[in-house]
Amino acid sequence: LQGAPRTTNNKPGAKCLVCPTQYIIPLGCDNLVRGKNTNPESKVREQMQPEIRPAKEEDLQELAQVHIESWKAAYGHFMPAYVFEWITTENRVERFKESLEKENEELAVITVEGKIAGSITQGKCRDEDSEDNTGEIWGMYLLPGYWWQGLGTKLVNWSLEKLKEKGYRRVTLWVFEDSTGSRQFYEKLGFKPEGETRPTRIDDSIRLIRYIKELMPPQRQLFS
Repeated sequence: LQGAPRTTNNKPGAKCLVCPTQYIIPLGCDNLVRGKNTNPESKVREQMQPEIRPAKEEDLQELAQVHIESWKAAYGHFMPAYVFEWITTENRVERFKESLEKENEELAVITVEGKIAGSITQGKCRDEDSEDNTGEIWGMYLLPGYWWQGLGTKLVNWSLEKLKEKGYRRVTLWVFEDSTGSRQFYEKLGFKPEGETRPTRIDDSIRLIRYIKELMPPQRQLFS
């Protein structure tokens, strides 16, 4: 689950209304106020129409690359350097291949002009204390070159609709505690920290925090 802080020094005239005092722009932030942009590539990109579709086996290499690049950009400021030595194209391809083969996971990609810009995986909540009507966004990754353009928001909203269609009443996800950008991004989309935290397998000092979002109003309790 990505969303790294990034300085705005290289983006003159840009600031984020979510976090103006921190001088960072969280991943997926739609409140960006931009100054005049003369970059022709940005103007072309504004005209692109993203498409979300189920992932296919021929996407595996691109999915692995998206995962690796997004992790480095999003978590490099607090993740130990040795972690990125473990994340290889080969083991990421294997992981995404397993995801495609499992019936309890749904893996989708968002493409821009045919190129995979990001991915999202969702399914039934894996936490032991969860109820059967709870879904989970297992992971969302986006190439750094497509941050702050609303693609992350599109992916998450698409995922929430899919989970709602399957009858889930609430959705959870886990975010790195130190990933300020990720936490602001999901809070902006209506997720709230639920209070549960846990250490990662990477390092006990690197912790995850669970977020939750209600998709449907709580069911009324009937008393006789």
